[in-house]
Amino acid sequence: MKLSDIKAGDTIYTDAGFTCTPAGKHVVKSDNGDLYIECDHGKHFLSGQEDEQGSDLVGIS
Repeated sequence: MKLSDIKAGDTIYTDAGFTCTPAGKHVVKSDNGDLYIECDHGKHFLSGQEDEQGSDLVGIS
């Protein structure tokens, strides 16, 4: 899944590799255009999940 394919209000699924939020379904939110999901620390920004090439999100489907 690419970051550009996601918008606020979409539902995504995270795998068990996240330490700040449980695996499962999450609603995407926006903070001034930066997409995130809520986590134990407040906000987990999806841009931090991009792979090294910046083409796909790791741990998100």
